[in-house]
Amino acid sequence: MAEPVVKKEGESFELSFPLFDDNTGDTSCPLTKACDADDDDDEEYDNEFVFDIDASVLVDHRSVLLQKMIGEGSYSIVYKGFYGCEPVAVKVIQPCNALAVSREHKEKFQREVTLLSKMKHENILKFVGASVQPTMMIITELMRGETLQRYLWSTRPKRLDLKHSISFALDISRAMEYLHANSVIHRDLKPSNLLLTEDKKQVKLADFGLAREEVMDEMTCEAGTYRWMAPENERPSLENLSEDMVALLKSCWAEDPKVRPEFAEITITLTNILQNLRSADTPIPPKLVEIVDPKSTMNNDCMATVHAITKFNEKGKKRRSYLPSFLKRFAGCFYK
Repeated sequence: MAEPVVKKEGESFELSFPLFDDNTGDTSCPLTKACDADDDDDEEYDNEFVFDIDASVLVDHRSVLLQKMIGEGSYSIVYKGFYGCEPVAVKVIQPCNALAVSREHKEKFQREVTLLSKMKHENILKFVGASVQPTMMIITELMRGETLQRYLWSTRPKRLDLKHSISFALDISRAMEYLHANSVIHRDLKPSNLLLTEDKKQVKLADFGLAREEVMDEMTCEAGTYRWMAPENERPSLENLSEDMVALLKSCWAEDPKVRPEFAEITITLTNILQNLRSADTPIPPKLVEIVDPKSTMNNDCMATVHAITKFNEKGKKRRSYLPSFLKRFAGCFYK
């Protein structure tokens, strides 16, 4: 006989269906089986709400298998599972019986399905499908990493490598830039809604339950707009950061929202900073060391070229230094 899941003290939800079949040893259960436990409930529900969801994004709930719970939110529980033969994450709206879900949560679910199904970007969680009966659920790709929040906690007291941190920030900025270009405001950007790939090298944005589409290029007072959201009160230390990074952070924290950068600007700046850091890590061949060495016996023309480039960068006419990349290309003159 299947073992029911028992609600622990302090938990927000109670599942009335089995997750594990002790007789077969199978850790999966069909969604139909998961909801059968609610069928004997004689309670009557108000079912006036009619979903307005594109039928093309809806899937057959009988093709969904649930496995272990991997997370939970304010009105849902997320499971690892399968859609056919494809490993997926299944977000099950609570309670399991769709008829018992409140109108507020049905509207939130509908909004999330509608928006997420339209988003196609490498830094946004991939949508697979959704179901509205007998259980409301959203099926997405399975991210085998953890949330950014858990990952950052697990690395303490150590800090992430600067290039790693900026790479994460760039992924987030690209996702937000894409959303805003499509007139969507996420409204719930936080580490727990950012999921990592298994190798911990890429971040994807998830949870569109609070997202809104812009109307006439201006958000309502209820939704707000990202440029007018109050910045955090506490600031991290800016010590040991490059001038470019310090300037970017200060602009994002500006009290006047009108001078805060758009995500498109942030993406460009972070891309340049990351490229510069990676270029700086590239060793310069010995032959080129001789060129930049003041004691070098190389001809004056070569020395003049290098000094001219160095002087140009020192003037600050461009934020990132192109000297390392120039030297790499220049190395080809000596190693053909």
